[in-house]
Amino acid sequence: MIKKKLFTWALLAFVAISLALTAYRALREERQPPPPRQAPPVASADRIQAPTAPAAKESNQILAFYFHGFARCQTCKKLEAYTQEAIAMGFGPALKSGRIKWQAINVEELENRHFISDFQLTNKSVVLAYARGGAVKDWKNLPKIWELVGDKDQFLKYVQDEVRSYQTML
Repeated sequence: MIKKKLFTWALLAFVAISLALTAYRALREERQPPPPRQAPPVASADRIQAPTAPAAKESNQILAFYFHGFARCQTCKKLEAYTQEAIAMGFGPALKSGRIKWQAINVEELENRHFISDFQLTNKSVVLAYARGGAVKDWKNLPKIWELVGDKDQFLKYVQDEVRSYQTML
């Protein structure tokens, strides 16, 4: 009888600890990171190379990036989805032709870590870049994405307006 009670209490303790850890992990993943620091609007241009081969060889191109890590909360996934939707809805023909390129990049992967210093990333970010001849000549971090993620229409408008401002360079 004592063994049965001891086993029951041990099982209950195990379940309680498991539930507490699950709740802790869920809260940690849902926590919104602080807004990114304002990065300067222009990089020391010629040292940043546009990623991936075929589209990067275009003479003039707008590159739209969403930079993330391995851990991805719902808000982070929403940032990526909204940005992709804004680009696809607003610039379908340019996207199809390669004049605008969309790419989500995990900066925690070894081959992508250089983007952290290239674009002065401090957080998950949307970055627009203007590339000429495969080299980034100008770029801009879009810090308002964190403020607007709760308002999809305003988020889409913000990203599309920023891309339009870069389209004048094409």
